[in-house]
Amino acid sequence: MKDKLSHRERVELALDHKEPDRLPLDLGGTAGLLFDGLYFRLKKHLKIENKVQPFRFGHTANYYDEDILDCLDIDIRRILPLRKKKDYTVKDNTFVDEWGVLNKFEGDFVNYVDHPLKEPSMEVLNRHPWPEPEEMFSFSDLREYSKYLFEKTDFALSLRSPFSGGFLDRACYLRGTENFFMDLYLNPDFAEGLLHKIFDIYYKTYDLLLSEVGEYLSIVENNDDYGTQESLLISPEMFKKYLKPLHMRLNKLIREKAPKAKTFLHSDGAVRELIDDFIDSGVEILNPIQASARDMDTKRLKEEFGDRICFHGGIEQKPLSGSKEQVYEELMLRFHTLGKDGGYIMAPVNHIGSDVPLENVIYLYETARQKCIY
Repeated sequence: MKDKLSHRERVELALDHKEPDRLPLDLGGTAGLLFDGLYFRLKKHLKIENKVQPFRFGHTANYYDEDILDCLDIDIRRILPLRKKKDYTVKDNTFVDEWGVLNKFEGDFVNYVDHPLKEPSMEVLNRHPWPEPEEMFSFSDLREYSKYLFEKTDFALSLRSPFSGGFLDRACYLRGTENFFMDLYLNPDFAEGLLHKIFDIYYKTYDLLLSEVGEYLSIVENNDDYGTQESLLISPEMFKKYLKPLHMRLNKLIREKAPKAKTFLHSDGAVRELIDDFIDSGVEILNPIQASARDMDTKRLKEEFGDRICFHGGIEQKPLSGSKEQVYEELMLRFHTLGKDGGYIMAPVNHIGSDVPLENVIYLYETARQKCIY
């Protein structure tokens, strides 16, 4: 048995493709929170009585609670870009966000039900009231808080993605999914212009954040969804043309501003065909590794890409909703495939649903600490 490592040492060894003392554990990252219903049930079960304010609005997973992370012995802590308070008017479960998109709460999800860019014209694009990072986020105190965590705790620090949805996601929210995918073929100048408008806002936001906290980070998170359960949402050719250059530019910024950090990309679904391009664009950690999607077998992914990229996630919602035996089988399968020779951090593949038994969540993390030993 290896000597016990600090949380930060454990994470950074794994990210260097080396085996730490045990499998690193995560919860609370980009697309890896607890839905609010489960959060409050788990908090009550663990007898946690603190009062935590939601770190964001307009979602159904809004809480980041370090007391819960302590109870589960999570190795990573998030630097959260704090949203400025905005007077959202919610009527009939709907509200308009900073980008001008109409959102609607529906169960555990928020759906985008109306899209402001009605026409694919540069005039519409230039007339739209684009948000500024300083209007959306508060950057004060981030440096002091990050410095404190880095110097006074042994957790690995990760900058959580400031945006829910990446370049392609946001274009679809603003234009409508069907419309934007047609724009890529029929209105390519408009499509590229829209992506670059979005990218400029994202780039400026990351630049401001990393200027404050970059030196303390082990991970910097970004996200965009390119896959369904069965296929890619966008062809490899279109990804190379429109999106890969944007990822390359953002990852270059991250390397300059956070030289010790690894770049992290969340992309759901069947994305195996894009992994080489992710790596080429500078992605060093891929999440969520959705093994139920086509061609996302974890043994094959590790064999094909495991020496060039790290994996984060892997624990699916279905076994988490089942028996403890199913949870155990899921955990050990991912550990023995993705975890060989390091390069794997265990986490849920997405926000954990309100209907998941809280006992299974506790069991997952307890078992990982006890059984996933190198």
